[in-house]
Amino acid sequence: MLDRTIAPPVGQIEKINIPQFSNRNLKNGVPIYFLNSGKQEVLKIDIVLGAGVKYEPKPGISFLVSRMLTGGTDSKNAADIATELDYYGAFMDASSSFDHISVSIYCLTKFLEPVMSLLEELLTRSAFPQDQLDTIVRQKSNELAISEKKDSQVGAKRFRQNLFGLSHPYGKILTAEALQQVTRDELVDFYQNVFLNDPVVIISGKADDSAVEVLSRSLEGLQLHQVAAREGVVAPLSQTEVLSRESSVQSSVKMGKLIIGRHHEDIHKLHITTSLLGGYFGSRLMRNIREDKGYTYGIGASVAHLLDASFLMISTDVVKQYTADTYSEIKKEINLLRDELVGEDELQVLKNYLSGKFLSGVDTAFNIAGKFRSVKLHQLDYSYYNDFLSTINHMTPADVQETAQKYFDTEEMSLVIVGGEL
Repeated sequence: MLDRTIAPPVGQIEKINIPQFSNRNLKNGVPIYFLNSGKQEVLKIDIVLGAGVKYEPKPGISFLVSRMLTGGTDSKNAADIATELDYYGAFMDASSSFDHISVSIYCLTKFLEPVMSLLEELLTRSAFPQDQLDTIVRQKSNELAISEKKDSQVGAKRFRQNLFGLSHPYGKILTAEALQQVTRDELVDFYQNVFLNDPVVIISGKADDSAVEVLSRSLEGLQLHQVAAREGVVAPLSQTEVLSRESSVQSSVKMGKLIIGRHHEDIHKLHITTSLLGGYFGSRLMRNIREDKGYTYGIGASVAHLLDASFLMISTDVVKQYTADTYSEIKKEINLLRDELVGEDELQVLKNYLSGKFLSGVDTAFNIAGKFRSVKLHQLDYSYYNDFLSTINHMTPADVQETAQKYFDTEEMSLVIVGGEL
């Protein structure tokens, strides 16, 4: 019998064997990656399309196409589609990002065939009815109007805009005015000529041979597109922007810079050092600005990876009167990492946290699919994750300091403050 008074043994995680995905290329060139894993008779299907913001000819088109996929086809209206998904116990989500449109479906294995039949219809015969377009534009316009009153959301948009500039797709901000100028004909044109661009299909769960066959039959007839992304030039705007709002009770602070991507040899050291600064509850920024000073409920630092660029961002919402003090303390913590060696005990706590967090992220088939997708879209493989674990184990205080000195120069960082003043 298990003795729960004795703690299980603890050791370093040197390497982890993540289950490999099999793959098949359909006649039309669609690559399908599948992992047959888990005990439950459920599946998740991810279809990733090169049809995000950087492919759209006009702001808002990628977003509206993704939102309107379930708005109606040439034989079904939105209510019919919702009823059919509900009948089979399936859930569908479609969303647009800067790089992609992603369509995800969760369903029971036994209902895969009718669900895929519906999905094929949505991918090839969506009708984009005008009444649905009007409804979605009205709803999203209201959301955008509300977001303009939220300091944190305004700060995040301004920060990204200042990093990339107005001419780069990553710097574009969706507005209600832009949405209202999009016509149904423009959506149909994008759907017919761009939407099915460079698809990648990832299946996880009970993805046995029969399931893969069903999915293959449904997708091999798709007429694919070959469309290049629109070029953009990074042209940063203001280095420091302060948008004072008398009505705000808090200030939103965003600070950071463009930084190295996933293929760089220092990327794992950068992630670890960023985590030490502000990537978990015991981080330097949390201990100082939340626990010690009480200026905020939470503060974080992270590295975001898009396909064509990466950036570091430090983000927090603080009591308005402590805006300048918070900015000063952030710079102080960054400079401490650059000037002084971190203690071995503090670094070991971080290593344990990062290792444990990684393990919890590969505990289900769907989580593994997320890890696979992340590296696949960046043209990497699982060695990326084992390199990360190895770097965690061998990271030294000197490595942390060297990384902070290379990448955490506050003079190079953009700053956006919305609410209070410096």
